[in-house]
Amino acid sequence: MTTIRYPDFFEQSPWLRPLHADSDEPAGSAEARDTLAPWIGVAARPDDAPAVPILPAFEVGWRPQPVELPDDVPRGRFTVESSPGLDAVASYQPYHFAFEGWGIRVYEKPFLGFAADLADLLGEPIERIVPLAFRQVLFHEWTHFAFEIVGTTLDSVLAGIDGLVSVCYRDYCESRYANGSQWSDGPLEEAVAVWAELQFARRQLPERLRPKPRRYAEAVAALGRASPAGYRDFQCMRGRNAERVLAHLAGTIADAEICTGRWGETTAAERAQVPVYWIGDPTLLPSVGAVPKTVAAPSINRFERWLKKRHKASIETRRGKGSHRRFVLPDGQSGGYATSAGFLLGPEANEAARILGLPNARALYEAVARGVRETGSGA
Repeated sequence: MTTIRYPDFFEQSPWLRPLHADSDEPAGSAEARDTLAPWIGVAARPDDAPAVPILPAFEVGWRPQPVELPDDVPRGRFTVESSPGLDAVASYQPYHFAFEGWGIRVYEKPFLGFAADLADLLGEPIERIVPLAFRQVLFHEWTHFAFEIVGTTLDSVLAGIDGLVSVCYRDYCESRYANGSQWSDGPLEEAVAVWAELQFARRQLPERLRPKPRRYAEAVAALGRASPAGYRDFQCMRGRNAERVLAHLAGTIADAEICTGRWGETTAAERAQVPVYWIGDPTLLPSVGAVPKTVAAPSINRFERWLKKRHKASIETRRGKGSHRRFVLPDGQSGGYATSAGFLLGPEANEAARILGLPNARALYEAVARGVRETGSGA
């Protein structure tokens, strides 16, 4: 399956196509503020903290790190009696509103407060919970990303039908997002986002996050039930009912009746393209389970150029299947990797690092970045 490229996809929206990234189009009218999606127009830098582009670090040699909470971290906001929902600690800034500033922003102190409250609820050390909480937040915000995709798709379809420029996604965020439904008195998109959190909590965790804390999924559900309208109605996504919920949500975005419910699905490769920013002290990132984006996985082209120049490797395409290739070192050692994602995937990077005598994937990423800088080549 071909992976869609972002933000290229959003730029094809009939409404966005004529605009430039430096547009001063306002993020919602004053009249719409009461119903505007809460993750739109949120200040990008609370307390003037820098926005640090980051990547999840679980596949690049990360291990749990000690966590020292700053004194001013808010505690006690997330309990089984009351919870504000995860949009209080992070936000998704849609490309339709933020343009080049789009992506997920995780706010250090509110996030650490959420992680500490979750750790207290589970009776677990906070260093064990912080990286789990970080991933849980991402699954919530990735849901908002998925519905920006839905809105962009609907904009294109509806524009093709009536010949007009459709702005249904922006109109939805400004005036229909908070509409009630038969499933909830609040925003249905938040119910789907909390359901995504719960599915993450129920699934098998990445190896570096195991063992899963006992009652983790129960705690996620309990905090969801204690959240505002919309968020607390996540159980509407159970079983076959999910298709009807998603159809209704797509219809709310389109401002038209939609009967089919297969909306809001994204692949891991697509989610990996969403920029993620840590708004706070970057020295805390090892505890969160993240790394600065300067240690990003290299593109396939960059990785292959580095292999050829630094290790005198040859690249074989015929021995792989489909989008797979192999590199072969002069001593005969070889390793395989997929090219479909456009960048070197974590498990294959770990295997390549072993073959090349490096401790882990992160060391490989750093070596490739260092080699590119030294040779002056880019990708």
